[in-house]
Amino acid sequence: MSVKSGGRKFRKLLPPAQSIQFINNISQKALSPSHDSRSSTVIAFFLIVLGGTCSTIATIIHLKWLYWTGISILVLSVIFMFIQSSRLNRPCSLA
Repeated sequence: MSVKSGGRKFRKLLPPAQSIQFINNISQKALSPSHDSRSSTVIAFFLIVLGGTCSTIATIIHLKWLYWTGISILVLSVIFMFIQSSRLNRPCSLA
């Protein structure tokens, strides 16, 4: 809370007991962090590396089928990451 006096703002601090109670009330209402599994991160990284490697090698040696395979793997990795990060499979309650 701020108090204006003579054109300057001064802070009026709460007593320590009320401050601690306020912080405890806020922390009880806060949402707990979501814990992602390490395996989904490793799978996404592997798919990105595999797709990028396939498309790079195909660009160098001029193979269209390998290039499109790499691009499709990259698209699948993007879809996989969207599914993993969506809130639909981890609903949360605000209660």
